Amino acid sequence: MEREFHRRLVAESDKQKRKQLYAHFYSELTVFFRQHDHGKTSFGSFTPELMHLLAPFVRGTVVLDYGCGYGVAAFELAKHASRVIAVDVSELMIEEVRRRVAQQRVANIDPVCLGDRPEAALEIRDGTVDVVYSNDVVEHLHPDDMRDHLALAGRLLRPGGLYVCITPNRVTGPHDVSSQFLPYHAKAEGAHIREYSHRELCRAFCEAGFTRFRTPVTAIGYNRLRSDAAYRRLLVPPQWKFVLEEAWFARAKKHRPKWLNLFCINKVILFAWKP
Repeated sequence: MEREFHRRLVAESDKQKRKQLYAHFYSELTVFFRQHDHGKTSFGSFTPELMHLLAPFVRGTVVLDYGCGYGVAAFELAKHASRVIAVDVSELMIEEVRRRVAQQRVANIDPVCLGDRPEAALEIRDGTVDVVYSNDVVEHLHPDDMRDHLALAGRLLRPGGLYVCITPNRVTGPHDVSSQFLPYHAKAEGAHIREYSHRELCRAFCEAGFTRFRTPVTAIGYNRLRSDAAYRRLLVPPQWKFVLEEAWFARAKKHRPKWLNLFCINKVILFAWKP
């Protein structure tokens, strides 16, 4: 199913038809997991521990969770943000978020279905968002749609606004279902249309007009810090990871989880600020 989606999306030149493909595929995927994996309650790699890193940047802000899935991250973000706009292309997923919002009586989460017209669905939010957050989203986008997505994020953000983008690292991939049958470092052929290295993701954001970039120095030990200032000092310019990727991990023969987690390389976690 993922390989067929990949093939059709890459071959499709019509932007509107690609939007319909996204909406159809993720609704189909939701139905698939409901039938075959009843224990699956979320998409993506968000864990509550990640909030130790995110909280200093979302506290008291308006956050847009782009590609929220079943809303796991949105509910954690809502504990710190003043308001969370939880958006996804799948109506089935947004229905589940609405159900949980009503059930838990959470007042500061606004679920929004993007369908195949994300710009129209979010038009009233232009210039009102402090932080855009996406986790395991941009790797699913056609390169042309990635440019449109970053342009949309730029319109949604206030001046000085922040985009926190988390995506699997191409250098240590593939990270979709094709990792089961392709060698280490191969190009993804499943639902991941394009995976990015740190350098490649920075370049995409730079072309979209973002001007300042930071990345965590490590993915370990956030829970031991006690102040927002300490968390902020864990963010460094991403250039040193360019070197790590190109000099070491690109030549690695196998996946080494402990080293990847220590240097926060398995994922690209990019903090990008709008001027």
